[in-house]
This record gives sequence, structure tokens and C-alpha cells, in this order.
Amino acid sequence: MIFCIAFYMGNIQNNEAILRNLSQTIPVTVQVVGTNGNRQAGLEIDQKHIEALLSGGISDSLYTMLAGGNIDEKNQKQPIQYCDTSMIGINDSSLLSPLIREQISYAQGWDESLFSGDQPACVISTDYASRHRISLGGTIEFPLYVWEYEEDDMHFRFVEVGKASLVVAGTYVSSEVAAGNASDVAVPARWLQSFLQDAGLDYTYASFQGTVADPLQLNEWKAGMKKAGFQEVDPDSFKEREGNALEVNDRLFIETADRIQENIRIFRWFQAPFLSLIVLLIVFVLFLVLRSSRREIAIALSLGRPGFLCALRCFLENALLMLLGCVVTLPVLLAATSLGLGDILVMEGIFLVCAFLSIIIALAFLFSMNVLELLTKID
Repeated sequence: MIFCIAFYMGNIQNNEAILRNLSQTIPVTVQVVGTNGNRQAGLEIDQKHIEALLSGGISDSLYTMLAGGNIDEKNQKQPIQYCDTSMIGINDSSLLSPLIREQISYAQGWDESLFSGDQPACVISTDYASRHRISLGGTIEFPLYVWEYEEDDMHFRFVEVGKASLVVAGTYVSSEVAAGNASDVAVPARWLQSFLQDAGLDYTYASFQGTVADPLQLNEWKAGMKKAGFQEVDPDSFKEREGNALEVNDRLFIETADRIQENIRIFRWFQAPFLSLIVLLIVFVLFLVLRSSRREIAIALSLGRPGFLCALRCFLENALLMLLGCVVTLPVLLAATSLGLGDILVMEGIFLVCAFLSIIIALAFLFSMNVLELLTKID
């Protein structure tokens, strides 16, 4: 019977463990998109929204910032019409394409961890390096600009930030820059953020994605994001650059979590009837066992021995047998199930409570008869 309890309680605990760890197998990913949901990159996400995400239960955050520069003096004349250097700020090297990551050659003392820091360093393409006669480990300097968009999200003007000085920590060979799919210069996002902040500019982020740390509190998290100013995607809106909407990929997680929670509810609902059945079975078995001791009990009672002492002796004998049974089955349960020692001890404790209760019920029923009834019912 203890194996039945272990199996039943084990199912509940296994389902609860699966539910707790569900976010590891089915992560709930979040991405900031434009108001109408058409754009996921090249956005303008303000600091308030990013701070709300970073402090609001998001893990594995990945974000980018965009800027431009002019390394050629002829392009530095005002008003600025063109940037000959495209720059992206990233907080993790995984934001680079796999092709670029594989081809990066780092200078001594540098590696891909530079993107998680705030050092004035960069990784550039070999094409960009050859065009401007830049060597690995050298330094590049140029005025930096950001874009300030108008209300129509189409027209913009360049805003000069200041002169940037960057160590060339790495170079890579890739055709993606020529194809317009990558930037000339990649820098740590934290450095770019500090550079813009020191210039007194209200900087924005170009993209953001992450994972909800505790998706079991998904509704509370969504409510918090709504208070922070995020809204649902509005397909009818003409605004696509303002990053104020969230795209949450939670459907599969919710469907799976609902099924697991329903299983747990069913097991919990039948837990009391199941344990009651166990108690009845133990009562029945113990009554059959105690039935063979009726003669001894009847003789002891007829000789004037107190009924309480007789009942106590029977209780202790059977309780000891139950306890020894639990000790014997403990290593078997440890070997045969995936349950931990603490869980098995809890289950054996539940079994012993049911067993002790069953012994009391069986003894109460047996001792409810008087001595003559016990003697006359002896076979």
C-alpha cells in the first residue's frame, strides 16, 4: 500500500516539478515591436520602457542601439547629409550573425566578452579596415551622430554627439556588410549608452528581446508592463518606429501549463478519496489480523486486565510492524522511483498516519464488543 501512496503522491510531485521547470523547456520570449507590429528592429525604444523591462522580471535580455559616423573628413561638413560609417551597439555577441561571429579575429587581450562591458572598443569588417587603412589593435576616431525622427517616422535629421575614439579589438571578413545586412562597426551597447548620456542626449534603443523569468506569474507581469506604458499591437496604426508594444510568445507555454495544472487539480481532488480508500483497506486487513488475536484478548479481559492496556499492546505491536515495513521499503523506493529521500519520508509519514488511524479504528471496532461476544465469535 505504501507503494500505491508513493506512486500517487509521486505523480503529483512530478507534475509540479514539470510545471516549475516548464520555462526551461518552453521559454516565454518577449520582443519589443513598433506600434503596428510591423517592425522589430530599427525602433525608437525610450529609456523608460527599457528600464521597465530590465527591472520587471526579464532574463537573457538582448538589445541594440544604432548610431552613425563619418570617418572621412569630406563627409563631416555641416549640414550632415550622409554617414559613411554605420554603427551598432550590442550587449551580447549572439546579436551578431553566426557568420560574423565565426570569422572574428580578436586582438591580444580581447574576446567576445567586450560586448557585455563598457569599454571604448569595437569590432570592424576587414573591408572597412582596408578602405580606411585601419589595423587590428589600432584606434579609430570620428564624429558620432544619431538620428532624430519626425512625427511621420520617415524624415529625420542627424544630431552630432561628439568625437568617438575606439580601439579596434577585432576584425571579421564578411559579405554581409556589403549586402547591407550588418554594420561597419560593432561596439558595446553600454559604452554607446554612456557616450550619448555624457553628451546630454535622450538616447533610444533599436531593438529588445528577452525571456520572462517567471512565466507562472505571466498575468501579473503583463499587468506590470501595461502600467509601464507598453500596449498591445495595433495593426491599424500608422506608427511602426515607436517601440511601445510587446510581442509575447506565450501560447504554447500557456496551453502546456494549463494541461499540467489540470492534471494536478485532478490528482489533488482525488487525493482525499484515495487516502480514505487506503485507510479502509488497512482497517480491513488489520481487522483480519486482529481477529486471530480475539481469544487472547478475550481471556485477558476476562481475567480483569484493563481494556486500555490490551488495546495499547495491540496498537504498539502493529504500529511497530508498520514502522519496520517502512524502513524495509525505504531503499526499495529510493532505487525504484525518481523521488528524493525527503519526498519518500513524507510519503511514508502519510502512510504511517493512515496506518495508525486504521489500527485505532480496527481496535475500536473490536473492543466495542464485550467479552462474551468475543468468546462466542471465536471459531
